[in-house]
Amino acid sequence: MRDHILQHNKCGLFAEMALGKTYATLAAMENLPKPILVVAPLRVAKGVWQQEAAKWGFDFTFSEIMGTIARRIKGIERKADVYIINADVLRWLQNTPHPKYMTVILDESSLFKTASSRRSIAAREFCNHAKNVVLLTGTPASNGVIDLYHQIKLIDGGKRLGRSKNVFLQRFC
Repeated sequence: MRDHILQHNKCGLFAEMALGKTYATLAAMENLPKPILVVAPLRVAKGVWQQEAAKWGFDFTFSEIMGTIARRIKGIERKADVYIINADVLRWLQNTPHPKYMTVILDESSLFKTASSRRSIAAREFCNHAKNVVLLTGTPASNGVIDLYHQIKLIDGGKRLGRSKNVFLQRFC
């Protein structure tokens, strides 16, 4: 998985829980352009990335963009290798001055399956401007194959499955 991330600037790791997605991504992050933005569900953003990095001996500086607006702004202003934000605050970050994130990691990419949602629109903007994008999830198609469309579009801008969901549905469904 680490090698796959390093060999593909924009990719997804769709593997079941406990198969090493986080570890492989942390290992790849040593060689990915920084700063890195990790977008995750709140519980994961608060309790996984920094702890896993410490557990496995990775030496990244982290900054959290979570909590009150004042705390988020302090998190943006702090110099770090990795900035962590929960998915529900991503739209706020989109409308706030922030560094240009060279790498974007969407942990639990199935949160971005609906292209028209505000969080997905924000994610698309960050992914479009990043050099590297990594999607992580154990449930890429939780409600069926249609859930894959926007997640794959975040990686390739619509090259594989079509520029619009209607094209995808006509062609593949």
